[in-house]
Amino acid sequence: MTDFVSTHFIEIIAFLAFFQPWIITLYKKYFINPKITFVPFGFIEISFSTFGPTITINGTLNVDARSVYVHRVELKVTRKIDKSQYHFQGLFDRKETLKLSHPLNAPSVPTRELISEPAYSFQIDPQKPKTLNMLFTASEITAELREKLLVFQQKWNNEYSNPLFAEFHTRNIDLSDKQAAKVAVAALEGSFSEFIKSEIAQSIKKNLDQREFWISGDYHLEIYLSTSIGLRKISSHAFTLTEGDTKKLQFNAFSAMRDICNLNSSYGFAYVQYNLPKSP
Repeated sequence: MTDFVSTHFIEIIAFLAFFQPWIITLYKKYFINPKITFVPFGFIEISFSTFGPTITINGTLNVDARSVYVHRVELKVTRKIDKSQYHFQGLFDRKETLKLSHPLNAPSVPTRELISEPAYSFQIDPQKPKTLNMLFTASEITAELREKLLVFQQKWNNEYSNPLFAEFHTRNIDLSDKQAAKVAVAALEGSFSEFIKSEIAQSIKKNLDQREFWISGDYHLEIYLSTSIGLRKISSHAFTLTEGDTKKLQFNAFSAMRDICNLNSSYGFAYVQYNLPKSP
């Protein structure tokens, strides 16, 4: 054996050198368990809309050993005051771009543009981290709220909106005309002000207020990835909503009711810091 090694030493070294990259690749692929980490960036965005309670996280996903395919991203949020837990699923993956406009005789003006697309599956590579800017919803709450909002929408369309547009059509009002459109919007707003006082509207408004998930206090956040190597908990964080934060969201239930009726609406948002995790 010793004579064989001595005789063929050069050939053995050449053989190992030639196959080393493949050996390392196979070892990483089949024997090393890759570690996935999440590096948070910016703030956690908290809101409430027709989707129910929403939470958006920003950061970067990294993997150390080899590529990993991610089927979906999920969050578990624990509200500390009552220990209630909710599971949030990724709904939209958001991409923010910065554009420069060039008005005449003026410096460039940067404008932010936010593009949302469905939260598709994706791959993380060691040499190519994944930037995450994803909006999550709690499906069990969303389904319940959407059902009530759709009842509200149907009532609005049948008793207020559709009759108004039928009247516009009967009177040959051209809604493409700016002045006519303003009159139509004013009529719709007046009808909505009347409709929101109805018994069904007040009942749904009360239900939405009661189902408001985000109240002031401490929360525990866990991030999970369903991947090609199984379900992984990759990160834990804590965040706090102050009374000031919840005040920014207090009119979102009313905005959701306007939104479902295709009326102009605006939502409030709270931006909170990623804190060190606390036990839930």
